[in-house]
Amino acid sequence: MNNIITFKKNCDYSIYYEECNDINAAIEREKPECVIFLGDKVCDILGVCDNYAGVQFIIVSGNCDGPGSYTGFSERIVTVLDDVTFYITHGHNERVKWGYMDLISKAFEFDANIALFGHTHMTCKN
Repeated sequence: MNNIITFKKNCDYSIYYEECNDINAAIEREKPECVIFLGDKVCDILGVCDNYAGVQFIIVSGNCDGPGSYTGFSERIVTVLDDVTFYITHGHNERVKWGYMDLISKAFEFDANIALFGHTHMTCKN
């Protein structure tokens, strides 16, 4: 399963989260402007990036990607999409399986409005 977020700008923005086996199907269905990949199996997302020239891909590596296996991919990224600051991480360094305080602290450190993470392999809607 892969953790992906699709991002679409409309009058406002919408975020759609999915754990999916078929990344291409999710992108075709949602038609996003941006796909955020939250790590583990970076090779899965790299296989689809070339198929969508008009889509921005934001990719972070996870703990299962192994050190140095995909150079150039950070474990965390801070970026602005549609005037909203996102803290994007896989989440293992922030120990999200044991709570969100480290994640929240990091997000505040970077003045992020939204923190996105994977690692738990569970949907969280808090």
